[in-house]
Amino acid sequence: MRRVAIAISLLLGQLVAPAWAQWTDEAQKCAETPDPNQAFELCTRAIQSGALSGAGLAVTFNNRGNAYQSKGEYQRAIQDYDEALRIDPDSALAFNNRASAFQHMGSYDRAIQDYDQAIRLDPSSALAYNNRGRTQHLKGDYGLAVKDYGEAIDLDPDYPLAFGDPDKEMLKASASQLNLAQWPGPVVNLFLGQTTPQGVINAAQDPDQRVQRERLCEAYFYIGEYLLIDAQNAEQKAEAIRMFRAAVETNVTSLFEYASAKAELKRLAQQ
Repeated sequence: MRRVAIAISLLLGQLVAPAWAQWTDEAQKCAETPDPNQAFELCTRAIQSGALSGAGLAVTFNNRGNAYQSKGEYQRAIQDYDEALRIDPDSALAFNNRASAFQHMGSYDRAIQDYDQAIRLDPSSALAYNNRGRTQHLKGDYGLAVKDYGEAIDLDPDYPLAFGDPDKEMLKASASQLNLAQWPGPVVNLFLGQTTPQGVINAAQDPDQRVQRERLCEAYFYIGEYLLIDAQNAEQKAEAIRMFRAAVETNVTSLFEYASAKAELKRLAQQ
């Protein structure tokens, strides 16, 4: 079931809501909603209201950046993270999230620079070590990736992406922050037994061809992982391999799922 934890951890967003009085209802709702379109509207209204300043304003720019990133609008996300960091230069979370946007754009060295800053500001962050490891993985620097994954495990032995063995109840709890009717909810539903592989592929369709390719890359990879969880015969293993190949054929090289599908194909070929 480790693959279940990987699926959830990769796909859940990183929103934050601060605990101070200088805050607004719209900023709070922006931080809480799993719908990126609604989050964008709420954050924008909160930013434009003039009621926020300082850390509260920085957090809201960060959260709107997360909404942009969830929609695949990485350059706009980076602009909001830039603004968050201009207001609060010591925000480890904003550095981490901006790094994620750079990683999705394929700017791995730039992403690693931001993860370095996130770790400098918060050396106890298993998330930042894990994410930097993921970017090293995408670059093909597997030794550095393993080192960072190890740091994440040392900092938090229960951290699910780097290590863990969750059951479906844990998965349901982790997924409760998502609107499972929207992407990547169908992937989560697959691991919960609430949809089929074909249902995930159907849900990945999008009028925007770039978004559709990214979703299909994710869908094929996670379907392959799902099939391997309970692979009892050569036919199931062959179908998993077909899914990993399909993920690679999308050629979305900036995604973690693309690199991971290639790694799985290599591993399975050696068995």
